[in-house]
Amino acid sequence: MKGIAGVFFIAVSVLVLAASSVSAASSLENQMDTGEKIISPGYQVVQFDGIVYRIYTAGNFTITFDRVDAEHHRVFIIAAEGEVLPYSSIYMQWGLFPPVCLELGLGGGSTYLLGTETGYAEK
Repeated sequence: MKGIAGVFFIAVSVLVLAASSVSAASSLENQMDTGEKIISPGYQVVQFDGIVYRIYTAGNFTITFDRVDAEHHRVFIIAAEGEVLPYSSIYMQWGLFPPVCLELGLGGGSTYLLGTETGYAEK
């Protein structure tokens, strides 16, 4: 009986390790080295410069992140489909902060400065 328990333990260990390596590989896909990502409607998770951003949107956008300093990122949001309806917005959330609404101008784009340590966004 002890032999069966040992084989079962080894099998479970192999499955857990395989699942964690698949999870690590999928999280690396969302890492942004260049800082640019195309966002589709719905919910996406993106990592830039060690910060995990959760993005909610109803449209297609190109988002480009830029590191300003250790506590700030600049984000450029441009509509991927051309013109944007008035009051188009993207909701972005990071850390334990509540989601922040980032509104796009009539030209189809906007720039925001994100306080990664404080959770604010300013135009």
